[in-house]
Amino acid sequence: MKKKLPSELTRALIVLRPFKIKKYLSNSDEPKLHLGCGPVYKEGWLNADKFDSRADIYLNGYKKMPFKDNTFKYIYSEHTLEHLKIAKVPFFLGECLRVLQPGGIFRVTVPDLKLLATKYVNNDQAFFAPYLDEYKKYREEGNYKYWLVRSPAGILNTLGTKYFFHHRWFYDYETIRLCAEEIGFRQALHQSYGQSEARILGDMDQKMRKHETVYVDLIK
Repeated sequence: MKKKLPSELTRALIVLRPFKIKKYLSNSDEPKLHLGCGPVYKEGWLNADKFDSRADIYLNGYKKMPFKDNTFKYIYSEHTLEHLKIAKVPFFLGECLRVLQPGGIFRVTVPDLKLLATKYVNNDQAFFAPYLDEYKKYREEGNYKYWLVRSPAGILNTLGTKYFFHHRWFYDYETIRLCAEEIGFRQALHQSYGQSEARILGDMDQKMRKHETVYVDLIK
């Protein structure tokens, strides 16, 4: 994969975007948009990101998407929605609905508040142990950002707090369903890792996120 540019230069790639979009759509019988792809590049998809220059195109989720209505059969977003400013979420979901084809699916995956809260209340030490071991290592290396992360409560805070992973909200299925339905999605299906109404979407899920993620298929 191509080398990543410094983040401040990534936006400059917007000048190439119309040509890359046109090329992709002209060569795709089943257009698929990978939103917030980061370093995870998927062949056959139009990979879009705001910060990673290795994506096919630059895309800012706070702006109108540079696509016509009903362009994509599938949209996939893995651990992206939780990074958006809360006031911008309705606009973002509306744009996804607009560019999705009728009957198309937008698969949303985010850290699962219900899952993590249940593990916390049940005092599931085995679940939280890998997190705690990882952050202990950082702390011992002198990274005091993780100084307070010594218990399951600390893990909940890291996943739900802006100052750790730039997360701005902690979602569960019910929140996603209610918001998506208000925006105009016809259905919101609670799925599991690798399971989707379209196999191609389930195949996009990364196993490394399976243990902490809620998976939702939003159908237009």
